[in-house]
Amino acid sequence: KKNIPVIETAWGSDVLKSPESHFLLKKMVRYNLKQADYLTCDANIVAKKMLELEPDIKNEILVANFGINPFSRKTQKENIIYCNR
Repeated sequence: KKNIPVIETAWGSDVLKSPESHFLLKKMVRYNLKQADYLTCDANIVAKKMLELEPDIKNEILVANFGINPFSRKTQKENIIYCNR
């Protein structure tokens, strides 16, 4: 690990289907959830399942449905790329 934050975005099938199909996939998903610095998903049901699979998640899960809310105040520019698909 190189001091670069890891952001993991889970899609529905990543946590709702795959872990149920094989025990190794479940272990892999749990490992990835635990190692990520930040977690995002696109639905509350996915966030709930992520917490069921790995209760020891470091930070809060951001549920980002269809982008982010616009804001009008001026902010400093940051080097952030956000893509939920």
